Parts: sequence; C-alpha cells; structure tokens
Amino acid sequence: MNTLSLDPSHLEYRGSGVVALTGEWPRMTVVTCKIDRSGTPTPEGLVQAILPLFKEHGARCLVLASPASWKGMECEHQGSRCCDRLLNKPTKAGYPGAVVPRSSTRAAEFSIAVAQELIKRGFRPYEGVIEEDQSILLESFPLAAWKALGIRPLPSRENGGLLQIPSRMRQLRELMDIALPASLTHDQAQALVCGLAGAQLGATDISLVGAPPAEVDGTPREGFIALPVPPGGTAKRLACAGA
Repeated sequence: MNTLSLDPSHLEYRGSGVVALTGEWPRMTVVTCKIDRSGTPTPEGLVQAILPLFKEHGARCLVLASPASWKGMECEHQGSRCCDRLLNKPTKAGYPGAVVPRSSTRAAEFSIAVAQELIKRGFRPYEGVIEEDQSILLESFPLAAWKALGIRPLPSRENGGLLQIPSRMRQLRELMDIALPASLTHDQAQALVCGLAGAQLGATDISLVGAPPAEVDGTPREGFIALPVPPGGTAKRLACAGA
C-alpha cells in the first residue's frame, strides 16, 4: 500500500522526517519528501504541509513514528497506554497532558495533536480492517520496528546514529526488494522503518501491539502500534488482558 511516513518535529517544520513508500509489497521504492515551510510548526500547519505529499504519492496510509493517542479510560496500566507498556517504551503517554518523562511532554503533545488533526480531516486510526477508500492512520515506533525486522536499532543522533544509517540501509536491501535514496537524514531513516508497516498493509499481515483505538471527548485514546514483519516472518498480536 502506498504510504507516507512522518517523524514529526515540534521545533521546526523542516526538522520533520518524511518519506514516501510506493509500489506493491514486497517490491517498494522509497523517496524522501521536503516540507516546503519554515519556522516553528503548529499541528494544523504540519498537516497542511504533508497532505499534498500524501496525495502526490497516491498514498492511502499515513504512518506516525511517534505517539498518536493518550491513555484510554479502561487501560489498566498506571500513567501509560497499553502499547507503551507492552513495548516498554521510554516515553509513555498517560491521560491528556501527562507524559513520562516530563521532558518529552512537548514532543508527545505535538505528535498527538497532529494525529488529532489528521482524524478531523478524515483519517481513521487502524482497527485491523481496511475499508474501501479509507485513509488510514498508523502509529509505529522506530526502536521496535528495527527489532521486528531483526536489525539492530538505529542509535540516536547524539550516540552516533548518523554514521550508522548506511549500514542499516544495506541491511534493509539485503532483507527485502527495496529501492532506497542515496542518502537519508536520521529522522527520514526512522520514518522509513516505521513506514514499512504501512507499506505491508493489504499485502501481508503486520504485527499489532496495544488495544483498539477509541475517542474520549474528542481526543484519540489507545490504539495499536504497528510493526513491520520481515519476509517469511510471522505477524504477532500483543494485547493487554481484555483488549
């Protein structure tokens, strides 16, 4: 499924990593996308900037490589969504405005606001079924996506991640039939590995972690984190009790 994948930045429009994945799985072509805006982004402004890219590449799925919802009312975990707890994510989203660690609050609030704006514009959080002509919103998580493919996760920029992008791209080429750009930024590389889950939709099963999406007082709650499945691999479903 043609997919646009976004690793959003709350600091600068052009700091967001955006890639498009096109073709029929398992043969995919990846291209980098440029956001034609500058300055400090707003959720509405970022969505306005990426929607033309979504249409340009004939995408049906948009993947967020960051949180897309808050904790649900029925989630049994304290201060955390089911998917965050099941994957032991370092950043956990609780009820609206509550994020652990607190230093990640601005980034998480911005990402969830982007997801909320996409939902307002007709995107639907993935529930496990694809409806005809539906624009799909998927959440993924780079660290878990790399691991799901059997590839060592890309370190952060601060820990030398930029220098390791070429080796990760080489491993992806060895694993699947994928045409990649000559170079990628760190954010684009993270968006790429998350976007593979969207690219697989409709062609093969993907792994889902968490609880079905819901909405409370106009805010998105819970939902799945989607992870790609390597060729020949088996999709997994991890859920909290009762989910």
